[in-house]
Amino acid sequence: MITAVRAGGTGRIVPGSLRTKGGKDKIQMETLVMVIVLALFAGAAVGIVNSVLELAGIGGTLKGIPFVGQHLDAIIVILLVWALDMDALVAIGRDNDFLQHVVNGVAVYAVIAMANAIRDGFAGRAR
Repeated sequence: MITAVRAGGTGRIVPGSLRTKGGKDKIQMETLVMVIVLALFAGAAVGIVNSVLELAGIGGTLKGIPFVGQHLDAIIVILLVWALDMDALVAIGRDNDFLQHVVNGVAVYAVIAMANAIRDGFAGRAR
């Protein structure tokens, strides 16, 4: 049986706040699976947003901006984590929601390559 505990009184359910009979190992596995699924979703969302930006003709302009162009995919993932209000990995504190979303977005962005490898392995494309 899994019961959710509201994290820090914020009203959000975060993966580390699940109470299970399996103990700490089960909570860590649930967190890992959630982050991998979120990374698969984020990878698809990055591709879609980049296609829409290229279709609108502003993709090249955004990629020409020095800092933004080099990190556009990470910025898209951070905005996605913020829009979904996901606290996947890091709980920094209740007072700093912006930094919490940035750190979680960067962590999910870092997992995208691993999630794609897992997806390709299940599809039989791994070599």
